[in-house]
Amino acid sequence: MVDYGKPPSVGEDESSWTTGIDWMQENLECCGITDGYDWSEAAHTEPIWWTLKTGGNHVNDVPDSCCTTITDKCGVGKALDKAVVAGIHEDGCLVKAKNWAEAVQC
Repeated sequence: MVDYGKPPSVGEDESSWTTGIDWMQENLECCGITDGYDWSEAAHTEPIWWTLKTGGNHVNDVPDSCCTTITDKCGVGKALDKAVVAGIHEDGCLVKAKNWAEAVQC
């Protein structure tokens, strides 16, 4: 989460970190590590780029990839303290990603 949303390296359309998190949240239908609140500024003791005023400046937002129906800016204001928020995936990605990885093992 630390580098989510950072501008891409030279020659990239989007950072691979951002692309990976968006893929996971969209395809596994999850948001954050445990829930959408993980994206809020208040959830971190150390600053992350997503919430910094000199970075993404998304203090109470989740990425649009958390939304159940993705539209531009659908995640604005939805990183609320442990609340079930309409329009975003309720489950966190940690358990869903672990279960997905175990299911696709050869």
